[in-house]
Amino acid sequence: SKGEEITNIIRYIIAEAKKENVVIDKLWLDRIPDYIYTDELKKKYGYKSEYNDINPIIGEYDDPDNQRQNILTLPISKQGNAIVFGSGGSGKELMLSGIIYSVISQHDSKEVNFYILDFGAETLNMFRKAPHVGEVLLSTEKEKIDNLFKMILKTIEERKKIFIDYNGSYDFYIHHGGKQMPLIIMIINNVEAFLETYDEYEDIMNQVTRDCAKYGVVFILSTNGPNTVRYRLRQNFSQNVVLQFNDPTDYGSVIPGVRKKVPSKSFGRGLIGLDSIYEFQTAYPYKEEKMSDYIKVICDKLNDICSYQAKRVPILPDVVTMDSVRDLLGNIKNVPMGIAKETLDIATVDMLKMPLQLITGEDITASPSFIRGIIGPLQKIPNSKIVVLDAISLFEDYNNPEVTYDRESCDTGLAK
Repeated sequence: SKGEEITNIIRYIIAEAKKENVVIDKLWLDRIPDYIYTDELKKKYGYKSEYNDINPIIGEYDDPDNQRQNILTLPISKQGNAIVFGSGGSGKELMLSGIIYSVISQHDSKEVNFYILDFGAETLNMFRKAPHVGEVLLSTEKEKIDNLFKMILKTIEERKKIFIDYNGSYDFYIHHGGKQMPLIIMIINNVEAFLETYDEYEDIMNQVTRDCAKYGVVFILSTNGPNTVRYRLRQNFSQNVVLQFNDPTDYGSVIPGVRKKVPSKSFGRGLIGLDSIYEFQTAYPYKEEKMSDYIKVICDKLNDICSYQAKRVPILPDVVTMDSVRDLLGNIKNVPMGIAKETLDIATVDMLKMPLQLITGEDITASPSFIRGIIGPLQKIPNSKIVVLDAISLFEDYNNPEVTYDRESCDTGLAK
């Protein structure tokens, strides 16, 4: 009556089952651990990257209805722009770090380049030295941010012309005989802070993100709330990854049909909509306390392996050197004069077509520095000889054995 017989029967069954190695499948799989790592997931699921198919590992998801757990990736090449949602402290920067690490560790810098705007805790700065990373820009670097968007817009326009014979598509160009051209991934961490600081870029973002994936440019944003990115911009993003929100009702604002499903209260947990809605755990690139040092070591190794360095964001230098214009030296039809502020292109003059040039300004004493600057490029023109008629002896302190200074002619009449 007190259950002694039933208890003993169960004990007997358990003991006999152990002797005979009798086991049955669990009704559910073990919970995905809070700490999982990108490289371990790669081995566990036999993941292999494909050339020019950027599909980074971001974690592992759980499908309890089908007794299944699987690797979770972000198909950037196939599906384009993505937004990572989540409240403060939910793991958005971990997610972005995982995306960057997974890509640079599996793809050559000729395949993909990153440009990162970090308006958060600035932890993404640890990827700065990777050959895949053109720039990691912080909130105070206005000139470089302006120039980055100029560069992206210019790149899109150039690629539009190149892709005319390839169905106007980067993907078609890459897979049908076009030259190797890197996919450009723009990451903006904490996009609401970016748009608050640089509100003039809201319309530009709407414009660029609409069709950018067609030309091999993809944007990945992180944001704190479900409504911090306006609908007009959000509709240009086909992929949504949701980490934890403070308000459980916010999940339905991002993932339709989520109902009452919410992720566990663990750092890096989230929801994603695939064929159904699944809970997932974000993967770490490495042990959290040593991750920054590990990434720096990986970046150094990649610099030894990769022959291509992602293009840096051009800026208007305080001093334009001969190195800055090296590629255009030696051609009288394209003599470099300096760098244009608006376009950041090298400003040139065709001295064959326009052999007479007038240099003028408010202060004649400012001219020598400019003239000295253009003497260098002129010297590189084959079979050229340079003669300076110095009317007011501005070049008395300047000696160049390859330049003739004729002061006597000036003194006998030219100065008059």
